Amino acid sequence: RFFNTVDYTNYERKAILHRLSRAWLRYANSVGIQTWLAHGTLLGWFWNGLNLPWDLDLDVQITTTSLLLLARNYNQTLVLDVTDNDINLGVATYLVDVGPAYHHRSRGNGLNTIDARFIDTSTGFYVDITALSHTEKQLRMEMESLRAKYIENQELFSCKNLHFSTWDNLSPLRQTLFEGVKAYVPNAFQHILKREYHHGLYSKQHEKHTYRPVLDLWVPSHICRNDPIGNACHDADTLLDADHTKQFTTYHRQEMAKIKIENGDFDTFRID
Repeated sequence: RFFNTVDYTNYERKAILHRLSRAWLRYANSVGIQTWLAHGTLLGWFWNGLNLPWDLDLDVQITTTSLLLLARNYNQTLVLDVTDNDINLGVATYLVDVGPAYHHRSRGNGLNTIDARFIDTSTGFYVDITALSHTEKQLRMEMESLRAKYIENQELFSCKNLHFSTWDNLSPLRQTLFEGVKAYVPNAFQHILKREYHHGLYSKQHEKHTYRPVLDLWVPSHICRNDPIGNACHDADTLLDADHTKQFTTYHRQEMAKIKIENGDFDTFRID
């Protein structure tokens, strides 16, 4: 909407997305939008509580009630965000943009599956916002009997891009921190991520990045290539990034260890 072709360095893009994440979560919390992390953004949270450094946008889901609230009360609102984070002191503006087809819950031709966006007016980067609603009953014949039962009991939800979730997968939402701001993730986040990303919870190599557990960061694979865990990496930009995010990643590591103790259903990240 605002920019067709603008090139940013990796450092600039990560900084923009860090701030965009915090701005959306602060805004949603302040106006009562029930939102939770989804897709690649949820995967980024799983690893270290931050965005994946190669992502170009953010993905969140909201309830249908929240979508109606966003459309009726806040569509085309220009949000002024004054950050309270010392790393990015300053002011930024974001546009709430709800699509005109938000009330149509079918996929259609697939070109309008995003219900709304939260757009950084300075850069054009955005948060993709999709609402979950009850799955249409005419899809029942295309699904096995278990899913049909969920539909009948109104326990199966989907967005217009046909990402399905059961009530038990979503609720109760887990309160957490993402990019240092209060956020929510689905209750069965591991189950959802395993379904969407077959190796996403275990593979430490992706999109020319390597996850370095000592640093709690995804680092470009060509940087410190002989140091797969990050305990002997002396790249200045990487160490600066690790220092700036240490408070957030340390909290996340402790949180995931606590969840493992409570549930005992997934492996925390080993440094080996």
